[in-house]
Amino acid sequence: MAMWTAVRQLYRLYYANVFILNICHPEVFGVAKDIEAVATK
Repeated sequence: MAMWTAVRQLYRLYYANVFILNICHPEVFGVAKDIEAVATK
């Protein structure tokens, strides 16, 4: 159970960072989406 709480906290940190990046540096998010689009093709 302790591992799950640690994983949950990591996810929370990750999503918080993504959210902050999306606001402060939307161009980074745009580049990530471009890479994702190329990778999925």
